[in-house]
Amino acid sequence: MASKNTVISGRIPAELKARLDEAAKLTQRSQNFLFEQALSYYLDELLDLQIAKDRLNDPADKLLTLEEFSNELSDTSEVIGKK
Repeated sequence: MASKNTVISGRIPAELKARLDEAAKLTQRSQNFLFEQALSYYLDELLDLQIAKDRLNDPADKLLTLEEFSNELSDTSEVIGKK
């Protein structure tokens, strides 16, 4: 089934629009395609960052030292190697 698109509008600085125009020209992609890809990438990164912040601020989530983290990685790789 084809996905439904919706129209949104907003204002962006002229310099950003010029960069979008140039990117569309250089990549031979539509401005809409580039805008959709950029927005999708940005939102993915933003949401990942929020998850990281939430975990960092979660008192129940233990913070590890570099040594503890390395030890846990070593333990995990040993278990995986035994399969």
